[in-house]
Amino acid sequence: MHLGQPVPPLAPLATAPARTGKPPAREELEEMRIAHNAEVARGDDAAAQQDQAKIAQWLDRSVATSFSEGVELLGVRVTGGVEPRLEIWFKSKGDPTLGDASFNVRSSVEARESFSLIPPDPTDREMAFPSTIPTKLWRSGFVYETDVVLNHRIGRERYSGYWRSRDGGRPPARLDGQLQTSLALIE
Repeated sequence: MHLGQPVPPLAPLATAPARTGKPPAREELEEMRIAHNAEVARGDDAAAQQDQAKIAQWLDRSVATSFSEGVELLGVRVTGGVEPRLEIWFKSKGDPTLGDASFNVRSSVEARESFSLIPPDPTDREMAFPSTIPTKLWRSGFVYETDVVLNHRIGRERYSGYWRSRDGGRPPARLDGQLQTSLALIE
């Protein structure tokens, strides 16, 4: 759809797992996101709102933030496993954003680990790659997700995000004027 190709109708999705149950796999949330976007494209606002609510129940909404350019950070989700990740979920309210921007994630070690003799690493690290769909192609009402592999260092590590322009245009900025958004704290 973002590249002007026809989109076939999607088969109905299975009901999302209850919040008290096991967290859904990445693929399940991705299917809900795609279904949500297809419903927005078809103009089925009621179904789109239901799917967005199903997604939001699995996100840490305490980091929700509004940005200029019609971008909203819905929340984040930290996944475990062999390759722990930080999933960052956005909703576009503008069609499209003014330029091509990327949401960058930086990690900083704030304190040494309890009972560790290893001092905190003073180096801030850039962690994220640009989204696969450029923000200038984002569509109003659609939900987008980007993720970062958590290469956790020893100690208490904070992951923060900020927008940066990739084409010299104006990137989205927090409406409250802060430069970065704290996304997660991993100990």
